[in-house]
Amino acid sequence: MKVLVLCEKADAEQARSILKMLHTLEISADAFQIGKNWRTDKHRLDEIMGPATHLVSVYSMNSAPSAWLSFVAGFALGSEKPMILYRPSREPVQAPYLAPFFLVLSLEDLGSFLEAEKKEWTDVAERRSARKELLELGISIRGDAFADTVREGNAHGVDLFLRAGFPPDTRDKKGVPVLCIAAREANRAMVDLLIDAGANVNLRSDDRGNTALMDAVAGGYIQIVEDLLEAGTDVNIQSKDGQTALIIAVGKGDVELCKKLLDAGADPDIEDKLGLSARKYAKLFRNEALINMMPS
Repeated sequence: MKVLVLCEKADAEQARSILKMLHTLEISADAFQIGKNWRTDKHRLDEIMGPATHLVSVYSMNSAPSAWLSFVAGFALGSEKPMILYRPSREPVQAPYLAPFFLVLSLEDLGSFLEAEKKEWTDVAERRSARKELLELGISIRGDAFADTVREGNAHGVDLFLRAGFPPDTRDKKGVPVLCIAAREANRAMVDLLIDAGANVNLRSDDRGNTALMDAVAGGYIQIVEDLLEAGTDVNIQSKDGQTALIIAVGKGDVELCKKLLDAGADPDIEDKLGLSARKYAKLFRNEALINMMPS
C-alpha cells in the first residue's frame, strides 16, 4: 500500500502533518505539491499518481476551486484508486462532484481510515500473490483442486489455497470436507494445518455422513484422534447409519481408542439405525475389556 498526498503549495504544512502521522503508522507515503502550471509540468500528474494505491487530497479553500482537483477526482474514479479528502477546517463545503469520495475532518480519522485500508489492502495483496503462485505451479484455482492438493499431502499448496482466500471447510465434488480427506489420508500435519486455519471439526461428509473424528477412528489413526479431540470435536455426532465414533472404535475392537473417546465424553448408549449401541456391540462381540470400560 502506498499513499500519495496531494496539495496546493499553501497547504504544504497540512501535507507534512499527514506524512508524519502516516510514518508513525508505518504506512508508506509521499507528498506532491501541485502548482499553477501542473498541466505543462515535465512530470505529468497522472504519471505521478500511477504508483500510488491511495490518494489523499488536502481539501481547503486553496484547493477547492482548482482544476487539478477535478482532474485527480476523474483519475481516481477511472483507475478505481480510493481517494480521501482531508479537510482540516470547517470550510469549504464538499462540492457535489466530490460526493463519491471519503471526507475526513481530522488526522485521527484519516489515520484510522488508512489503517483499516492497510489491513484490507494487505489481505487482498496476499490473496492475489497466493493465487498467482498457484497458477505458476500449474494448480487451478478451484475448490476441487484444493481438495486434491489436500489429498496429495501438498502442505505448501494447501497453505497457498488458504492464503488465496479459500475457506478451510471447502469440500470436494462428493461433498467431503478437506479436513475429512486429510484424516482419511492419515496426514496428521495436514489435519493440524486445517484446524489451525479454523476448519470446523464437526462437519459431516456427504458420502458417509462421517466427521473427521469418525474417519480417523475408522483408520485407527490415534494421534489424529487426539488432535481432533483437543480441538473440541463432538464425540457423539452420528453418521448416516447412526454410528458414533465410539461404535466404530468398538467395531474395530480398539481398546485404546475406545478409552480416549469415553474419557472425552462419548456416550456408549447411543443407538445406530440397527438399534445397537457401543455397549450392545461390545456385548455382542463378547469383548469383556470394552464392556468393563464403559460406565454403567
